Amino acid sequence: MKTLYLLGNGFDLACGLPSRYSDYFNNRFSVFPGFEKDKPTAVTVLEEELQTNDCHKIPSAWFFIFAYYHDQNNGKCASTWKDVESIIETFTINENAYINLSIGMCAGMFAYPRTPTGQEEHVAHLIWLYERLRTNDQFQNTDVDVYKLFLKELKNFESDFQEYLATAVNENIPYRERADQLFKEITEAQTPIQEESFAIGSVENYASFSSGRDDHYVLSFNFTRPLTNSPTFANIHGSLQDKNAFFGIGGTSQYTEDDDLPNAVRFTKAERSLSLGVTGTNTDLDSVFRALQSPEENLRVIKFFGLSLGEADYPYLKQFFDKSHITDTDSGVNSFLGFYYTKGQARDELVHSINSLLQRYSSDTGHKPIGGLMRELQNTGRLAIEELQVACD
Repeated sequence: MKTLYLLGNGFDLACGLPSRYSDYFNNRFSVFPGFEKDKPTAVTVLEEELQTNDCHKIPSAWFFIFAYYHDQNNGKCASTWKDVESIIETFTINENAYINLSIGMCAGMFAYPRTPTGQEEHVAHLIWLYERLRTNDQFQNTDVDVYKLFLKELKNFESDFQEYLATAVNENIPYRERADQLFKEITEAQTPIQEESFAIGSVENYASFSSGRDDHYVLSFNFTRPLTNSPTFANIHGSLQDKNAFFGIGGTSQYTEDDDLPNAVRFTKAERSLSLGVTGTNTDLDSVFRALQSPEENLRVIKFFGLSLGEADYPYLKQFFDKSHITDTDSGVNSFLGFYYTKGQARDELVHSINSLLQRYSSDTGHKPIGGLMRELQNTGRLAIEELQVACD
């Protein structure tokens, strides 16, 4: 029996790591005089920093874009990292480039610098000033490939976040111990399928997962590797350890031909993963994917903790659902989905996200049972949404 554990940022948060986007944003912007947390001052403090003719405190041009959205939201940061990736998608897909803050608007400002007429153009103008200052006025307005430029700037942003996160991990001594404890609770949250295995002694405890069989796999959507003694482990979006962590968009198939898709595809997770060596032959991720695709035995149990279940990660989740045959009335009866959380996490929001995910999958596969896929899984004992009684504070 193959069991897959999918860990999201909620896992690291539950273990005390300050890995929210807001943690990072407020940490980085706190160095700028005049910045006030929860107030729309982010763009202003970046502009004031540029006026000093020194931009070394601004790690990336993406800071201006994130600052714009922070201020537009009345000083509130994006709620989750999936919201940040939605910002990246909105900016790079380039819809309504004359109205929205986008790569197209920036390209126009770079080619024909002018006095901005609105807040969106104002931010694009600040990015132009930032690039000129950063390159000592060697920035060539008409020759720049804006997509390559913003991809490079995205890498700068990712490098800075990795630096922040590595410091947070090193300063948080209990983090790894808490991660081991929480993961143990997740593995011990039994399913009807695992109860059969317990009866014959094939799986007894957390230690047996890490030292015995190879049919238990962890795929983390985080950049960390906190588990000291775990099953086969791989990071889907790169890791601090390999210095190849990345952000990206889910895909471009839902957009029209009017959008600049050939260039936007550079920012998709599929292309970025390959270009950074996260996926490919002989990588940790490749070995896990190959094992999960092996025809020897189906993937029967998928356990989730702390995943946002967002659009950018849907292609991965669909692949896993396909492998476990959750909609197949024959082989799918032996599959199980478990979603887990700890005290302080909103159960109702989790349930809503699960239902939305399963509705999307049901629509894509054409499997539309009466009452919906979530109800079908519930009624057949193949779905659990469970609070774990574990203290990680």
